[in-house]
Amino acid sequence: GEQRLRDLTMHAAVALSVVVLLHLLVAVLRASVLPAAVTPVDPWAQFPLDLIRQGPVTLGVYGMLVVAAFVWRSSEGSGSSEGSGSSPRSSAEGRIEALWLKRARRGPMDSCDEVRFEAGKGIVGNADQGGRRQVTVISAEVFEQLARDFGGQVEPGMRRANVMVRGIDLAASRGRLLTLGEVRLRIGGETRPCERMDETVSGLTQALDPDWRGGVYAQVESSGTVAIGDTVRWLDDA
Repeated sequence: GEQRLRDLTMHAAVALSVVVLLHLLVAVLRASVLPAAVTPVDPWAQFPLDLIRQGPVTLGVYGMLVVAAFVWRSSEGSGSSEGSGSSPRSSAEGRIEALWLKRARRGPMDSCDEVRFEAGKGIVGNADQGGRRQVTVISAEVFEQLARDFGGQVEPGMRRANVMVRGIDLAASRGRLLTLGEVRLRIGGETRPCERMDETVSGLTQALDPDWRGGVYAQVESSGTVAIGDTVRWLDDA
């Protein structure tokens, strides 16, 4: 995505700067070791030598141009977040599609329009409090695909998760920070499907197993109230 393109641009700028600096170093060595009669005549090799002979000021200007090019490339990727005043940069953005509360372990799931998150605990009124799995999150796109694959037999509520998001890829997100409105969640890992999924729809466990399709679990890092429709995004400082 956009963040990957920015990273590649920065890496290319670094590589270009290293190549230019190495070339200058070789030119300096040639100028100090080889006699003038055997200095290279190739224009690409001769250009740095000419700069060196013209004095340190010209060489300094050339070096500053290289550094300026690298700084410009680097700031291109971070300028948008710095200009907006936000500390960590954000990448993909989505929204909250559904919220559920679990009354008790293995108890019914209640659909909610709004819930309250408490840092270090979980969702107020939810059966799961504290520990590593304070909140569970699933993807709307995954369950839409499952509904098509199983002829409409699969519904998101069967997964017994707390939050369903749209527009966010949850795969391989262990350790990352996810914001739900004003709330921050630290992803702890993948929520692997158990055999109980097959009690609802045969074959559902296997269908949920690859690519983190079963969702993720997380710990709540900041308190706040979250509602359906709130913005969801990853934070790049994870």
